[in-house]
Amino acid sequence: MRKALVTLIAGVVAGVFFLLWWEGEKNDPPPRPPAQASAAPPTTATTTPPLVPNSPTYSRISQRGKLVVGVRANKQGWAFRDPNTQEHSGFEVEIARVLAAGLRVDPAKIEFKPLPGPLGVGAVASHDLDLLLGGAGESDAQQGRVALAGPYLVSGGQSHFVAVSAKDKPFQTKIDELLRAAVRDGRWQRAFDATLAPLGVTGTPPEVSSTTATTGGTTPETSAGSPTPTSR
Repeated sequence: MRKALVTLIAGVVAGVFFLLWWEGEKNDPPPRPPAQASAAPPTTATTTPPLVPNSPTYSRISQRGKLVVGVRANKQGWAFRDPNTQEHSGFEVEIARVLAAGLRVDPAKIEFKPLPGPLGVGAVASHDLDLLLGGAGESDAQQGRVALAGPYLVSGGQSHFVAVSAKDKPFQTKIDELLRAAVRDGRWQRAFDATLAPLGVTGTPPEVSSTTATTGGTTPETSAGSPTPTSR
């Protein structure tokens, strides 16, 4: 009898604990879903506009990372390649470096191509050259083969132009702008004094009158307003 009573009491106690546990399970709040990282706000991509908008020539220069320049074939003081060091020197070489810097191209990465004038003009027209220093004149522009920027020098009755693609007005305008800037800040003068002046060459920079012509210490022979507009 006692054993049965003990068993009964144990069962009642177990039942009470079960009911208490069951009620606790029902009243517990449901588990929270794992926290998700808040979405980052959308970002707006920004691009730097090109230095020379709408210029096919400048687009090619930017993509390849260098400037391809046609120059005279080994003319001392103008464009000369040392046969031993293969280094280029001369006034037109220095002008090419000025233009490269203005176009945000490393001047050390210029590829110089010594070419006679007619071949150089054809290479500009076919986009094998980005620009040509020396060898292009007004007749080439009149024929629509190239456009002329500058002149970058007026000397000996001649205007020496930079030939660029005939259909790239933005690039032509940019080259004109860079040449004028080089005159204003003295780079043009330093290039002339280091290359052509020691050879006795006289001349004027773009948009400079005969009263301020650079001559390497001698009387100027020409002015920017009077020469025949040809370059050979």
